[in-house]
Amino acid sequence: RILSLYSDSTNKILLDDLIVNPMSIPEIIRKYGLSRASGYRKISELIDSNLLVSRGYFLQNDGKRVYKYISAIKNMRVYFDKDKVLLFVLPNVKISEFANL
Repeated sequence: RILSLYSDSTNKILLDDLIVNPMSIPEIIRKYGLSRASGYRKISELIDSNLLVSRGYFLQNDGKRVYKYISAIKNMRVYFDKDKVLLFVLPNVKISEFANL
């Protein structure tokens, strides 16, 4: 699942950028020029896969909470060995959060 999501170039850019810069969904959509529909679809898939995790929120003027997200993966190496794929991952979050991957 991780490799499948990382193989999408937009997902990879988002996950790489969100290692140190938590952003809200609207901020991500604006920064990368994504359409609202595809942006929410991509980001929801990353959240559902636990590759993006919530890191706090801010309150809008109307009192609504807007959550910020970071990448769950700090660094990853992939090795192909005959009929095996080896994936070494350095998490960017607590191990308990990362275990859901």
